Amino acid sequence: MFQLKTYRPGMREEKHSFFILNRGLNTGKPMNEPCPNCFVCICNSREDKETLYWLLFALWQSKEIKRQLIGSVILYIRKRDLEKIIQQKAQRHILLTVKKSMPVLREFHRKEQAFLKMSAQVRELKTAFLCSLVR
Repeated sequence: MFQLKTYRPGMREEKHSFFILNRGLNTGKPMNEPCPNCFVCICNSREDKETLYWLLFALWQSKEIKRQLIGSVILYIRKRDLEKIIQQKAQRHILLTVKKSMPVLREFHRKEQAFLKMSAQVRELKTAFLCSLVR
């Protein structure tokens, strides 16, 4: 269903893959773009990719992965520990629930991105307004 590899810059990108942050406070966060400290999750199909992406998003948001972090200064997770968590949670009934919830999760994500964009625009407007007051 999936294979985890450590990402290296210049690595050939697989067709049905996404990235998982493996270091820091956001360890376990699934991403569409790679960063230096991440794993590549290679899936067999587009459907598996979508399902695993949202499963990992749920595990990250619910702080399920955070309990497995190690390290005293910079927290991180071992590849085999992350694989173990995914295999435990990727049971048939959980995956079916995730698949059914994907449209709602996508809509939440879309709304969140729109809100963040609007928040940044309001911040810029406020800064421009404050600058005009002191000039």
